[in-house]
Parts: sequence; C-alpha cells; structure tokens
Amino acid sequence: MYHVQVVGIVYFNVCTTEPKVALVPNGTQADGHIPQHNASFFIEEGLHDSDTWWRQYKFVRPIEFETDRINRTRSVNLLEFRIPSRAEITFDCDDTKLETVDLDTGLPQLSKVDPRFDLDLEDPDIIARFQIPGGKLQAFQFGDASIVRWTISKHSGPITITARTAEETKRITLKSVKGDKAPEIVFSNTIDMIGQDHSHEEGPGAKKDLTGPGHGHDHAGGHFVLYAKINKGRDERGLENPELPDVTLLQELEFEHPYLRFLLQQEQIPLPGCVPTCCAKPQHAGA
Repeated sequence: MYHVQVVGIVYFNVCTTEPKVALVPNGTQADGHIPQHNASFFIEEGLHDSDTWWRQYKFVRPIEFETDRINRTRSVNLLEFRIPSRAEITFDCDDTKLETVDLDTGLPQLSKVDPRFDLDLEDPDIIARFQIPGGKLQAFQFGDASIVRWTISKHSGPITITARTAEETKRITLKSVKGDKAPEIVFSNTIDMIGQDHSHEEGPGAKKDLTGPGHGHDHAGGHFVLYAKINKGRDERGLENPELPDVTLLQELEFEHPYLRFLLQQEQIPLPGCVPTCCAKPQHAGA
C-alpha cells in the first residue's frame, strides 16, 4: 500500500463511469496575474531507488523542519521531479474499485460555478492527466486548505510512476519498504513553495531560482482561475470568487512526508483558492 498526497490545482473527474481521471491544468507559463505553477512529484531522497527522468527537470531540494522531539530539527533532501510538457501519468495500481470520501463536501465543485462551467475533456489545456483505476480518494483538512489523499492498496512489484509524453516515456521507481509503513508521494501543482531551486547538478554552475513564494491574486479565488484551462471557451468568469467549503469539517490529514511537514511549519500552505476540485456527484465503492 502507498499514498499519493495531492496538493494544489488538480481536478478529479471521477463522477462518470469512464474515464476516471485527474486533470492537471497547465500553469507552467506565468501570465502576469497568476505566477508559474509547477506540476511536480516530491519524493524523499531515501525512498528513491532509480529513475529515467528528464535531467534538467530533476532537482534536489534541501529542507529543514522541526521533529516531534523538543528542540530537534531534521534536514532532508527532497527530490523534485517536474513535468516539463503534457504527460499521461500512471501509477502501479491493481485496485479495480474506486471509493471516494468527502470529495463532495470537502472540495469546491466546478459544477456549481456561474456562469456554467463546461468541462473540456477533448482538448483541455493540461500539463498532466492521471489515470485513477481504483483505490480510495479522500479529502482532508491541511492547515486552512484541502488536500486529497489517494490510497493505492494493491500493486505488484516496486512502486513506479510513469510519465508518457508525445515523444518519450520516463519513470521513477521507489525502494521497497518493509513493515506496515505506507510510502508517501506528494504530487503538487502550485507555485514554488520552497523558494530556492537547487539544480540536480551541484557546484558553481548550478541553477537557482530566487523568486521565492508568492500567492498572486488578492481576491478569494486566487489561483483558482487556472481551472479555466479545462473549461470550454477558457472562461474565467465564476472562477475568481468560487464557493469554497468549510475545511474545518474535514478530518485532519495524518502524514509523515517531510515536504508536508515543511509546508505546515513554514506556513507555506496553498491558499484556500489553490486547492483540488471535483465533480458534483462522486462515485463510491462498487459503483
């Protein structure tokens, strides 16, 4: 079993019989009022086994956070695997039934947007699409925002993430974990929350991004307007001030992933308008 924690702008289209997918709106190009959003996997370096990822889009991100022990901190290298162009993403998943919990109450619903939101499944402007064949999707409270945990209970062999673009296929493979501990992967479609980008290439020639975090919009929706990328006609109206659910009604997320610990302690949680969304009538187990 393993968990994929989903942070930021991602739409879960799991209402229909087929296809059950997550669409990741393309925010890779800043447009003046919305800063660049990176669609990335974050994996603790010690969990990483091997990969064939694009070298220029694989980054080492050192972070430090407080542990549960008094006056103790922990330094960790995160590996960020950024998606550079539109990709089909698959995970090792042998689950064939999908269960959803609290998506309808814990996530904004694009079906409630006025004027009407018309989902573009034929040619959405996305950076990635996830296949969700089964498992459990649950919305949780994470600080002041929502987060979605996808739990995959059945898989064969080492945990592998596969990204297929029009030109090539790339993979990330995790080490096997003994015992009952479930490995955690974070997928994030947000601005740079760490603030300084360390290239995988070390030394004086390493690239650095010194722009730091910035949230953009002053209104309630903020980055929520990126969902216009999957709206036919790309209409942003109705997305600037969306109806946001009360996340305090959700169960708080329990997690071990160092990136999530870092976000909480550094108060770099995405704003309430930079959260996953879903359709109106989530499909439950056995449907």
